[in-house]
Amino acid sequence: MASPLHAVLERLFDDAGLFPPLNRPMADALRHHAEAREGPHGRLVGPFLCPASRLAEVDACVAAGIPRPPAIAVVGYDTFVGWRAVYATPGLVHVEAPPNARVPAPPGRVRRYVEIAPHGDLDRALDAVEAGDGIKVRGAGPVRGSGPGTDWLAQVLIGCLARHLVVKAGGGFDQPYRTSDDGTVRHGFVNLLAAAGLARSRRPAHEVAAALATGEDRAADLLPRVSGSRELLASVSVSSLDQALHELAARDLL
Repeated sequence: MASPLHAVLERLFDDAGLFPPLNRPMADALRHHAEAREGPHGRLVGPFLCPASRLAEVDACVAAGIPRPPAIAVVGYDTFVGWRAVYATPGLVHVEAPPNARVPAPPGRVRRYVEIAPHGDLDRALDAVEAGDGIKVRGAGPVRGSGPGTDWLAQVLIGCLARHLVVKAGGGFDQPYRTSDDGTVRHGFVNLLAAAGLARSRRPAHEVAAALATGEDRAADLLPRVSGSRELLASVSVSSLDQALHELAARDLL
């Protein structure tokens, strides 16, 4: 019997191989991306994530014969101003940047994601997001123990649903299930899918938070909850597509 995940995995994973911890060279990252898309689970592979400052490297590698990703997402930063060139990128599907970055409205169907941090006034932050944009959240902070808690993530999902906003998960959701090895909590992308499914079903906040806090030993409780989750959760960035696909295959979830 197919896993309930099967229906919600289409293009789930944004390929963040250029970013920590892998920090792959551009040519290697592009080759890995092409191989993953052409592999047996290529339907799970979403856009290639690239810093705005490195798009010229993509062009150089393509000129050298490396396949251009059919879908590209661009990550901007506070001081970046070259958005006109970014918006001319072939295959561009979304852009993402911190809340204080000045990102002009993107063209066509390109989506703009605004990153929010797990502090400050959440309602105010969500209210400031323009219609048609999305929210980006990270599962890990810059230092150990600074990542978001399950209650905050639950409120993000519920708040975005109420405002008709979609969510994308940035770094820190690389494992399928929540773990707390060596005292460090790591959020799971299956947990996030289940929580998004519950939020979309308008379940109370404590149930959404409980799904985010559930360990793999209770995976059977999570899997039926993922239905409809992708209407709220657009994608999850992973540093290693190979690892994410391996972890799912090892659990017979593909």
